[in-house]
Amino acid sequence: LFGDLLLANATKLLKLEKRDTKLAKLGKHLVLMITTCISAQVFTIPVVAFHFQEVSLWAVITNLFVVPFVPVVMTAVFFMCVLGLIWLPIAVPAAGFTYILIQGILAIVCFFGSLPFGVLAFGEVSAFFLLVYGLAILTGVFLLKHKRGLWVFVPSASIAALFILCGTFALLYAE
Repeated sequence: LFGDLLLANATKLLKLEKRDTKLAKLGKHLVLMITTCISAQVFTIPVVAFHFQEVSLWAVITNLFVVPFVPVVMTAVFFMCVLGLIWLPIAVPAAGFTYILIQGILAIVCFFGSLPFGVLAFGEVSAFFLLVYGLAILTGVFLLKHKRGLWVFVPSASIAALFILCGTFALLYAE
């Protein structure tokens, strides 16, 4: 579901005009990366708070450093799998490259995780919160739909529906 939003953002990036300067394109890429990280946090913070009763305050900044490596890691894993299907010994160098990339990502995450004042602790977060949060996102999405068009509606509404479903399920089966 979140991939739909990323796909929509990538489609917008591909439509950059050729007359834009390199600095303008870099600025657009940076703004797009920041908004993607923030949108990811908007949709994951309630789930993290519900399950772990705490939220990382450094998550957005950490994602800014990690997000550029994710497509590279995913591509490396894909090639590693394909090479492994062809002949296992040829996949070993690809696995080593993938391991180095993943260790780099983990080092970045561990660094930001070790910074002081990095966690906002909550008490018990109720399933009702997920339900209300999902409804609030759905309401916001309907308001944005009229201003920005349909591309933001479908993935956001799907995620909001997921929150509503999880909240309802947790309320029905709460102990």
